[in-house]
Amino acid sequence: MMFAIGESQRWVTPMTYHNDAFLESVQLSDDAMTVERPAVLIVDDRPANLVALEAVLDRLKVRIVRAHSGEEALVRSAEQEFAVVLLDWRMPRLDGIETARLMRERDPARQPPVIILTAHLPEFAEVKTAYGVGVVDFLQKPYSAEVLAAKVSVFVELHIQREKLRVYERALRERFQRDLVAIVSHDLRNPLNAISLSAESILRHGEPSENNRRSLQIIQSAARRATRLVHDLLDYTQVLHGTAPLIRRQKFCLFELAEEIVEELKASFRSTEFVFERSGFTDGNWDRDRLGQVIANLVGNASTYGGGAPIVVKVVGGESEVSLHVHNQGEPIPAELIPDLFQPRRRGNTGRGVGNVGLGLFIAKEVVRAHGGTITVDSAAELGTTFSATLPRGAGRSVADGAPTTPREPNRRDPLSEPQPPGPLTDALGS
Repeated sequence: MMFAIGESQRWVTPMTYHNDAFLESVQLSDDAMTVERPAVLIVDDRPANLVALEAVLDRLKVRIVRAHSGEEALVRSAEQEFAVVLLDWRMPRLDGIETARLMRERDPARQPPVIILTAHLPEFAEVKTAYGVGVVDFLQKPYSAEVLAAKVSVFVELHIQREKLRVYERALRERFQRDLVAIVSHDLRNPLNAISLSAESILRHGEPSENNRRSLQIIQSAARRATRLVHDLLDYTQVLHGTAPLIRRQKFCLFELAEEIVEELKASFRSTEFVFERSGFTDGNWDRDRLGQVIANLVGNASTYGGGAPIVVKVVGGESEVSLHVHNQGEPIPAELIPDLFQPRRRGNTGRGVGNVGLGLFIAKEVVRAHGGTITVDSAAELGTTFSATLPRGAGRSVADGAPTTPREPNRRDPLSEPQPPGPLTDALGS
């Protein structure tokens, strides 16, 4: 005796793309579309029945997982995903219907389709109840091996197609993100550079009034801030795809870089006082642009939440490493937020967002990690908040060499201090 198959319990809603050219551009190889062999869970309290089921399913390309009771079936179904579950109805303690109900209660989204195998002739009310808890079909014993294999193969094929759809959707998302990076890199970064350079040219070569000069400085500051945001977005997308930020090392003084970055930030935080402290030899081999991002993010964050008190920027040179400390005396960061503070889209003080996307501390952490360093935060009402980044000096001479910092010529612009594309993605995309 057989009943019609009920409605499938799970549906995958495809992502919607209205651009056929975009869809056609996402081509996956056969290897990329290969999915793991589906698993089928067979459940019966009698070992002989399990052996018989395995013999029927052996012709299908599936992994067979055994369970000798309803309780064991619940454990197995929690461990992995199954294309279909074959459940004996009459079992001690937990019968097949109750087992299906508990599977559904635990996680409706992950419940596999269930076929009940029974020598019992079910009543209509029992069938109705079973369909309501995730059962999709009944098959009466003794069953036809061909019919059982055909029913299982339908759900196995559905499972395979669903997994392939997930793979394809993931590829679509990754391609969409890469295209978004290209748009941000080219279509947004270039206009920002044009704005910044135009304002700088007028300030250098023109004779604007004091009011116009102030307006141009504001334009410059806004363009730099927007450029830093673009860099953060590019870096975030790069890290999201498992690629660490590219580090291009050169020898420079971290303290002098901190002074330069803070000087740029002063236009955005005109009422903030900045205090610099330095001890030890603070040169090292690092990526100048990347650490400029770190300093800008940490100092900008401190200025935003500093409560008007002076911001202390301290650089300390040790034997084999240099540490940067940025301190503010604003309200402390709530203790429950600190564990996730360096995760993307987190802010240290909820309700006081300032028009960013919450990537600054995340990018700072990733850049410091790419240098082999560490970054931490300490925050308390009495002591204020201090972000500390510790960086190994990298290749080159150490403190033992006694090499002094090479002074730069006054007013000479370092091209590496200008906004640069921050990684291999933007290098490949071009301008």
